[in-house]
Amino acid sequence: MRRSLAPSQANHATVTSPQLSKPPTKLPKTSSTTDRLSHIYSPSTFISPFRKPLAPLNQSNTHEDIIRTILSKPFKIPIANYQGSSGYESKALGLKRSSSRVALHDPYEEGALVLFSPPEITAHDALKQDAEMQLVHVVVDPMLSKILRPHQREVSTYFCAPTC
Repeated sequence: MRRSLAPSQANHATVTSPQLSKPPTKLPKTSSTTDRLSHIYSPSTFISPFRKPLAPLNQSNTHEDIIRTILSKPFKIPIANYQGSSGYESKALGLKRSSSRVALHDPYEEGALVLFSPPEITAHDALKQDAEMQLVHVVVDPMLSKILRPHQREVSTYFCAPTC
């Protein structure tokens, strides 16, 4: 029951309108929700009369075009007639791997925490083995291994054992 039709509210109503006495009419059912709401909500309902509609994105002003052309040019060293020693264009970022693998830290240093030691191989097998596939020591950074407590050292070796 509508609150306005409740007996407690009937005394407050000064004039009874015909709309309050009958229930509101329902909209006819349509096939989809968008069809039902299309006549209630139209795009013109939401457009403010005080502002212009948004401009399409493909329209850009001259300032943005200037910025785009500046940023699209490759970097050039601002020294006249500068020729790099090996050519900065050809250099790649990062380090190139050396031909043979080496442990990052000394595994024989005092207090070194070695997580993996490769198996001993003979000199003949070392010559036959590929340099990129050579197994090396896995050593924790000495600065970190100095501050690890004994139980932390045990846990780190335990967690590395199945993966190495």
